[in-house]
Amino acid sequence: MSYGSGTLSVYDFIGAETADILMAWKAQAGNPLTQQVGLQADYKRTATLIEYSPDYEEITRTWVLEGCWISSI
Repeated sequence: MSYGSGTLSVYDFIGAETADILMAWKAQAGNPLTQQVGLQADYKRTATLIEYSPDYEEITRTWVLEGCWISSI
């Protein structure tokens, strides 16, 4: 089974180190300056999406997302 693209919006401070990590991950998919595309094995990841309770005290649901990558930031 496969799904189309999705969007993740972050409405919180993530910090410069996290932003750098996300930018480096995005760069593995391809370089827009050279038009070089990376290898899927280098940029596709398995991610876990976690839903917390409103008070952030407990995890209410989790999803495992396979084959994720960042196409734009």
